[in-house]
Amino acid sequence: MARAANLRNRSRALLLLSAVVLLLSSCDGSLVHSYRSTGGEWHRNDTLAFTNTLLYKEVPYMELYAGVRCSAAYPYKDLWLQVELLCGDSATVVLRDTVQCAIYDTDGRHHGTTAGTLYQSEHFVTSLELPHNTPFDVRITHLMGDTLLCGVYDVGIRLASPCRHQSEGR
Repeated sequence: MARAANLRNRSRALLLLSAVVLLLSSCDGSLVHSYRSTGGEWHRNDTLAFTNTLLYKEVPYMELYAGVRCSAAYPYKDLWLQVELLCGDSATVVLRDTVQCAIYDTDGRHHGTTAGTLYQSEHFVTSLELPHNTPFDVRITHLMGDTLLCGVYDVGIRLASPCRHQSEGR
């Protein structure tokens, strides 16, 4: 009986140690993660808006990422986005940036991960600091020459608290 209890304690300790190692080795830190569908066709005049309120008092610094889900029908190597961050009740533009999203590499292979017929990639936009409880919007439009851009199914944002080992190179 004592042997069974000892084995049970060792199993629990091993499970707890595995969980701690997993938590310490991963650092996603996502605070907001949201996508908007384009239905596979994105018009140049269509602005994708992400409206949120920051309530994270313990995380003053964040990193903003833009995510894209494309199919093989997307005809270009890159996708150029304009990303705007608007803050406060007056919706003042505090950031306007152009982001180059690499969809294919030079050999024609998709960047990012795949889920069925869609390829997903994420692209760093900027590090930022916003006052606590500040309402904000992120607006994204494409800057490609086509009026109707085919093959882009979803566009999204991710706000994350920076991890030390990830943000050291920035």
